[in-house]
Amino acid sequence: SASSVAEFIQSELEKASEEYAAQKTALEDAVKAGAEENVRLQKEQEEMKEDFHKVKTTLDSLEAEKIEREKLDKFNERMSVLDDEYLLEDEERKVIASDIKEMDEENFSTYAEKLAVLLKSKSKAAVAERKEQEEAIASTEEAKVEEPQAEAKEEAASSEETTSEEQIVEEIVDQAEEQEEEIPLTTQAEEPTLHDKYKGAFNIDNFDIKL
Repeated sequence: SASSVAEFIQSELEKASEEYAAQKTALEDAVKAGAEENVRLQKEQEEMKEDFHKVKTTLDSLEAEKIEREKLDKFNERMSVLDDEYLLEDEERKVIASDIKEMDEENFSTYAEKLAVLLKSKSKAAVAERKEQEEAIASTEEAKVEEPQAEAKEEAASSEETTSEEQIVEEIVDQAEEQEEEIPLTTQAEEPTLHDKYKGAFNIDNFDIKL
C-alpha cells in the first residue's frame, strides 16, 4: 500500500541519515585527530630542529676550539724553533709573533728563509763563534801582558838571589880577615894567608849562579 511504501521510504531515509551522520562524525573525528597529530608532529619537528641546532652549535664551538688550539700549538712550536735558533730580544719576538700568528706552512717557510738572512748575526751558532774568537783574543792579550810581568818577576828574583849570595861571600871574607888578624907573626910569608884562602875559595867567580 501507499502507506507502507511511504513508511519504507521514511525508514530508509532515516537509516541513510543516521549512517551519514555517523560517517560525518567519524570523518570529523578523523580530521580532528589528524589535526592534533599534525600539531604534535610539528611540535616534535620543532623540538628536533632546536636540538639539532644546539648539537650543531656545540660541534661548531668544539671545532673552533680545536682549530684555535691547533693554531696555538703550531704558533708555540714555531716560536720555540726560532728561540732555539736565534738570540731574540723581547721587541723582536713581539714583531715576529705578530707576523707568524696567522701564517700557513708555506708562508712560514718563506718567512723563515728571510729570517735566516736578516738574523744571521743573531744565530746562536754565530754568537758562540764570536764569543770563542773574543775569548781567544782576550787570552792572547792577557798572555802578552802577563809575559813581561813574569819576566820582570823572574829577573827580580834572580837579582835578589845574586845579591844574597854576594852578601854571604862578603860576610865570609870579613870573618876571614878578622881571623887573619889573630894569626901569629911567625907564619911564613910564602904561605898564603887565611884571608887569601877564604877570598879565593869564596870568590864570586867560583860560584855557578843559575838565573
